[in-house]
This record gives sequence, structure tokens and C-alpha cells, in this order.
Amino acid sequence: MLECDYNIHKSNSTYFSDLDVTRCHLLSLLCAPGLPAYKKRRASGEETAPFNIALGGVACFFQREIKPYEAYEMWTRVLGWDHKWVYVVTHFVRKGVKKPAGYLMHDQPRPWFSFLRGKRGEVQETSSSEGDQPVKSKSDIFAFGLSKCVFKSGRKTLPPELVFQRCQQLPLKPEDSTPESSSSMEDSGIIESSVGNSATISPGSVAELLEWSLTPEQDTVNEWSWEMIEAERQRGMKIAALMAGLDQLKEEFTGDSKPALGEYRDLLWA
Repeated sequence: MLECDYNIHKSNSTYFSDLDVTRCHLLSLLCAPGLPAYKKRRASGEETAPFNIALGGVACFFQREIKPYEAYEMWTRVLGWDHKWVYVVTHFVRKGVKKPAGYLMHDQPRPWFSFLRGKRGEVQETSSSEGDQPVKSKSDIFAFGLSKCVFKSGRKTLPPELVFQRCQQLPLKPEDSTPESSSSMEDSGIIESSVGNSATISPGSVAELLEWSLTPEQDTVNEWSWEMIEAERQRGMKIAALMAGLDQLKEEFTGDSKPALGEYRDLLWA
């Protein structure tokens, strides 16, 4: 009830604190395997500052209200990354409407620390057969958000591809591979072409694209190759590029070049 607004449903502002929590859970879990090696590099002087994950931006799209005491789940995953940013998508879904095909860390939903008792990397299948099925109804999706984060070592930016490799989440790029790596993202034209075509995007298409991202393309193997990961990354970046284009809004600040309607001051600091 404390999260309700005057419409007696979950306040829009509370979605952002929920995004903070679920995003932190995901990125902390993905980066955890690389932290011991990072500590060794700090001890040897190779790294001089602590590892950090900073939030660069977040956008949230509201579809359906969440009523008081209505149960919901947050499904979060990495949508893609470029030379600097990692894009994380979160869906707020009605509880119980969707089940994963399996769990990598444990055989059933448990507290986060329970993976210490299981075998990492083995997929434990669930009893549900809905792993590759779409959400039953659009009304089951309450909202979805897209966040962009950056890996930092002090003031130095760490490329996401390098961090994921050091954290054992991404295989090394094959020498004879043809797909473009994230380090050449700016030159590949993916971001520019998507932003440049933004004028042709209908008002509802951004929301539709993020809703579509709830179910990534399915595969029939447990371990992905570098080529499969790269193909999925580029697919996700076609959606994330829409958010990257919002960086141009800083040029829309007119400042004192045009008149304003008025000035409104805070009551306590007038």
C-alpha cells in the first residue's frame, strides 16, 4: 500500500527502484566470477581502482496498472552491448503467467545464495513446457524498462566485451570470425542507421519492440558459440539503439535563447 499513488495502484516512480534492485541482482551475478581475478590485478598494480557499475540512463514504459497486493514478477536480462554501454531490459509480468525452460544456477526458485549449493552452468529443466511459448495475453505485461550501464575501474571505462570475457560469460572472439565485434559498434552503422530511421518509427513501435524482446530467439543447444551470442547481441542492439538516440536530447536545451512561460519555485526554498 505504501507504493500506491492517488489512483490506488502502484506508483510509476516505484518502478524505477524495482529496476535498480533487479538490475543489481543480474549484473552482480554475471560479474561475480571475475571479481577474484580483478582483486589479484589490483594487488599486482595492474588495476588501481575498484570495479564499479554505473547507471547511465533508464526508460520505463507503462502498459497496465498494478493493483494493491497484486503479485508480479520482474524478468531481467542483458539485451545487448556496444563499445561502452550494456543495455538491460526488464519486464514486469503477472506472477505465474510464465515459467523459464530451466534454471542455470539451481533446480527451483530459491534465495540468491542457494546457487552455492548447486552446480554452476548446468541447466535444470522445469516441469513447465511453456519455455518457448509467448505470454498468454498482452494484459499480463504490466510494464517494461530499459537501462544502460557502464563498467568502471575508477574513472576508466571498461569495454563490456572485455568484462564479460574476464567474468567467464563470453567466449573469446575467434580469429577467423566475420561478425563485427562490439568494439567496432560505432563504425558498423547499427546505431546510426537505427537512429537515422527514427522518424519512420510509429509511436507504439518502441513499446512493441521491447515487448517482443521478452522472448529472445530460441535455440536448441545449451552452450552458445561466439557467433550465436554475437547474432543475439546485434538483434538486441537494434532495439537498444532507439534509447541510444535519446542522447541527442541534450542538444534540445534552449536555455536563455528563448522566452519561458514562468518560474516556479519550491515553497521551502523560494
